[in-house]
Amino acid sequence: MTHNLINTICFTLLCLGFLVAGKSYAYDAVYIFGDSLSDTGNAKAFSGSEAIPERFTNGPVAADYVTAAYGIEAIPSRFLSGVERGNNYAVGGARATDSDGDETTPDTHLPTQINSYLTYNGYAANPEALYMVIVGGNDLFAAQQMLFNAAKVESRRERKALRHSAKHAVKEAVASIEAQVMKLIQAGAKNILIGNAPDIGSVPLTDNLVDTLLSSATSKAQKRRAYRLYHGSSKLSFKFNKRLSRVIKRIERKTGVDIIDWDMASF
Repeated sequence: MTHNLINTICFTLLCLGFLVAGKSYAYDAVYIFGDSLSDTGNAKAFSGSEAIPERFTNGPVAADYVTAAYGIEAIPSRFLSGVERGNNYAVGGARATDSDGDETTPDTHLPTQINSYLTYNGYAANPEALYMVIVGGNDLFAAQQMLFNAAKVESRRERKALRHSAKHAVKEAVASIEAQVMKLIQAGAKNILIGNAPDIGSVPLTDNLVDTLLSSATSKAQKRRAYRLYHGSSKLSFKFNKRLSRVIKRIERKTGVDIIDWDMASF
């Protein structure tokens, strides 16, 4: 995402934070799970590289604005260190899904983030805290890569298989978010904010992918497939958000928890 988009998103969250605060919700803690939209230093700490920034923007990230609204700081938890050092578990590059399908294998993705928080806190989630879960963009980019690969092949069967894999990846990402949020609720969490995804068809990375396809296109069909990546990418975002909306409603019906649904896509 561009810096301007990220800062605009952060401003939206700031407004949301004050709106919730205006309704007299007093959270004594905020815990954050997700990716670069909320990371305040975990990726840098885990990488050990000076080339990795503490924040993947030219200013505060979403977690900074929301926590500030309640007089709290978003401190990186560095959860892979074996000790909980802060309240922010978000990591730049993290996905909603587990990297190898085994949650017991530590990584930086959402399942390990949630499992680490629960482990460090005795599997008891503070019912007075706010839990932010904003993740899925990197799962969408991975699915987009499948569409990009599909556009490069001539076989209709291969293209169809890759498009199916992209749709399945979106489905798996939303299913993982549901499973992880349910863990928090079952452990006692009462206040949860879930953010959906912006349209990845509108971000600069998609322009770069389309340009790459066009640079090697030698037929009208190949050029058409290149330009279709815009629509295909936007469609993935739409499917993700539609599924996530259904999941939020299902969780609310099952648990009675009133989830704060942050609709980034509509904004």
